[in-house]
Amino acid sequence: LLQNYFDNTTTGQNLSEAQRASITGMESTVNGGCNPLGAGADVVNASEGCDENVVPVSVIFDPVTNPEGVRCTIWDNMINIYGPDPQTGYARRTYDNTGIQYGLQSYLDGDINMKRFLDLNEFIGGYDNNGILQPARSVANQDALNIAYKTGRFNTGAGNWASVPVIDRRTYQDVSANGNVHQFVNTYRLRARLD
Repeated sequence: LLQNYFDNTTTGQNLSEAQRASITGMESTVNGGCNPLGAGADVVNASEGCDENVVPVSVIFDPVTNPEGVRCTIWDNMINIYGPDPQTGYARRTYDNTGIQYGLQSYLDGDINMKRFLDLNEFIGGYDNNGILQPARSVANQDALNIAYKTGRFNTGAGNWASVPVIDRRTYQDVSANGNVHQFVNTYRLRARLD
């Protein structure tokens, strides 16, 4: 979403690399930042998340040419957990970006002004049920959220986990040339949830 905003809105295009990095919280939005991370968003898109070495292209979902095809989202991969949405027949989704204030810390730090902060949050958009960018924010299916919390799919640090010794060893990829979601910040997020 951020890369789309940076690339396709007037305000986003006029942000400096330093401002973009501040908004994303990453050292760079090019190498090891938004561009490579965006490539991992294919698991949100119903037509792009399948491994074509396993699932033939001819059977993969396409909203126009193959609407009954195999859907490739992470949620459709777990439809037996989340269940189908009765309105669409597709898997219920947990993805939601309503209420997120993109760039808030950048604004508070003075890296972007109020006008840019408001523009970012007005035009960030979301994904539709097929994982296609849309102007509106994404809204999760409430039943899917309830199931995800009940089955421990969200790492909230709840329960007795804080009393169990944990060795947090990760393969850190913050400065990887291709980017990666396995970033230093995840250790601190987990620690904060346990505290």
